[in-house]
Amino acid sequence: MILRKLAIIGALSAILLAPGAQAELSQKYQKCMDTSNGVTVDMVNCIYAESERQDALLNMYYKKLMKGLDPEQAQTLKLAQRAWLKWREANIDFAASGEGTMAVLNTAALELSMLESRVNELEQYCGQYLPEY
Repeated sequence: MILRKLAIIGALSAILLAPGAQAELSQKYQKCMDTSNGVTVDMVNCIYAESERQDALLNMYYKKLMKGLDPEQAQTLKLAQRAWLKWREANIDFAASGEGTMAVLNTAALELSMLESRVNELEQYCGQYLPEY
């Protein structure tokens, strides 16, 4: 049982703590995962809480961009965001088709990883397209 928990933590670490990713995830998340002691429900709760924080950042950057872009760019971003949302949903649906504890953890970790990546993209777009950013 302990080996299985260590394997789960190792798998999640590989997904979520890859180079560059750790700096973008909150310290609150890191602390939560550190204190989860490999308990599945606690780890999933940590991931979901961080996903909410990342989703709030995603919405903040998206709104900032939509306000600052010219109408043509804003329309293009809107189409890109809609496509990304559909892709994310399909990808999560596929990941969730697995069974067992690892499928739940992997699905939650995948969603968080995709959110964190998209937040980084939108933040970079703010720097590129918004002179006041």
